Amino acid sequence: MKFNNLYIALAIFMVGLLPMQALAYTTQTTMNVSLEVQPVPPNVTVSPLDFGIANTTSGPVSAQTDLVISATPGMVYSVDADFGQHPSGTSRNMMHTNGVDTIFYDLFVDAAHSPIAGATSTPLFSGTATASEATHTIYAVAPNTVAGKANGIYNDVVTLTISY
Repeated sequence: MKFNNLYIALAIFMVGLLPMQALAYTTQTTMNVSLEVQPVPPNVTVSPLDFGIANTTSGPVSAQTDLVISATPGMVYSVDADFGQHPSGTSRNMMHTNGVDTIFYDLFVDAAHSPIAGATSTPLFSGTATASEATHTIYAVAPNTVAGKANGIYNDVVTLTISY
């Protein structure tokens, strides 16, 4: 009987060493793979637009500043301006620190002050980036609206949107 038990144990051991039969069934599924490549955002700088000092006898006051865009060569971009923090309809206004008095002003794309720019279907500026920076000058005029206004500082913040 010992002899038979040895053969049985050896047979079980040998069967365990045999490779297991592959499973008879498989299933498959899919995996979505994606990658979004975006352009490197342009580097944009703009200096404050400062009208300086005016008094009640001042006529229209003008100012200008430069918007500098540096982007990957070949990148097409456009720049638009909103009506600022203190609009009145489609007019831009600077607000006195007293929170009551305002002074109207507008932005332009050239020294001749035409056409009036921004917050329309037409961009303030548009272009295609080259190997060097693009400088766009923003012109502004505050017409003769200083008379009768409170003395002090008037401010506004205009948001420039660069689309690329």
